[in-house]
Amino acid sequence: MQRCGSMTQDVPQGVSAEVNYDEARQVEVAVRLGKVRINSERAVGTEKKTDSSSLEAVKRKIVRRTKSVRAEGSSTFTLNCCGCCFKDEKAQTGNKHAE
Repeated sequence: MQRCGSMTQDVPQGVSAEVNYDEARQVEVAVRLGKVRINSERAVGTEKKTDSSSLEAVKRKIVRRTKSVRAEGSSTFTLNCCGCCFKDEKAQTGNKHAE
């Protein structure tokens, strides 16, 4: 996904779905059915490390620096990414938004 926005994905049994962000973003993940795996990144010194977590129905979570969300069959999830959210905390300067 190159830009932010909202999307809901229904994933049927036997199918998987994955949403990848070009750049790490703050995303609200809401799971209505099933379970999703969320990959996010964090800085460790000068390197970037990937963390993986899961979220089950009926829960929602705001994840900073989201890189991808993946669901395996019988799942329904919604992703909300605000276009006015900063992609990177270090990019915050004055009132300018990183897009």
